[in-house]
Amino acid sequence: MKHLSRLVFLAAMTATVVMVGCDKGDDAPETSIVNNNISVTVPDVDPQVENVKLLVDCTIHLDWVVDEQTGEGKFTTSVTGQEIANGSFSGGKLTMNLPATVNDEYLESMYENAEVPAGISVSNSGAKGTGGFLVGYDKDGNMLGWFFYGKFDEEKEEFLMAALTYVDSDVLITGKTPIESEYIKATAIFDCNFKKGWNFMYVIFSGDEEVDLVTKTTTSNPGGLVWIFEKF
Repeated sequence: MKHLSRLVFLAAMTATVVMVGCDKGDDAPETSIVNNNISVTVPDVDPQVENVKLLVDCTIHLDWVVDEQTGEGKFTTSVTGQEIANGSFSGGKLTMNLPATVNDEYLESMYENAEVPAGISVSNSGAKGTGGFLVGYDKDGNMLGWFFYGKFDEEKEEFLMAALTYVDSDVLITGKTPIESEYIKATAIFDCNFKKGWNFMYVIFSGDEEVDLVTKTTTSNPGGLVWIFEKF
């Protein structure tokens, strides 16, 4: 599964569906949002990271940069979005106080143009939501990378990620539908009972993104996930 961690970021940014799942699993407090607070230990973080911002309404910027001397190329990534909360990273611990509500101007209908894809059932068509991204910065305000909660299983060729997201009302979403965008072509499966407020949704990526990628979104905590920092 090539470039899977980058695929996860792109999928989270560009997928048609913007959903959340409520974390009530046995891994608390590391995975739980307690009174809108997140306080978790994250290993192997760039030592320059001091500030953490919660961004919503985000746009990803992906550029292919070629080294003039070696001729080798690589992707560089950055994100722009609306900052709605500011946290910190110190002593190996990420701390963030989430706002109780998110302004309606940053929320979108669950599906593009409010049209529910074939194969998907939505209990509350008026529900709106947005994805939240925890981005790390140095003391001068330079963006260094992002924090997420996940696991990579090489044997099963699966990547699991718990995405931080906000919704303005409860909604039940089930079914199966294709997803296609500039960066991803996949089959998406949903079996979720989403709750109002800040939650985690568990997204499981399996297969080859160029052939048979499948994403499963569930509110059931699969367990075994850890907090990860990935540099841009």
